[in-house]
Amino acid sequence: MFEYDASQAAKRPKVPAAAFQRARRTGLIPDLDASSYQWSRAAVEALDADAIRAAILPADRRRCGGGPDRRRARHPERDR
Repeated sequence: MFEYDASQAAKRPKVPAAAFQRARRTGLIPDLDASSYQWSRAAVEALDADAIRAAILPADRRRCGGGPDRRRARHPERDR
């Protein structure tokens, strides 16, 4: 029987590790079922990759809206 740790489980549905961890914290990823640090193959194959990717979007949108370009727009003389 093949078992997956967190990094292997994130690679199986081809999602970024950050998205996988965020989805795990929000409950989209089931609890470990093979051991204290691994998931069974069946649990990993049942993961919904689209839901996991969607779990990271709110953080990405926040980062995109408040970056350095926004500060330069308010204080152009500071960045000369």
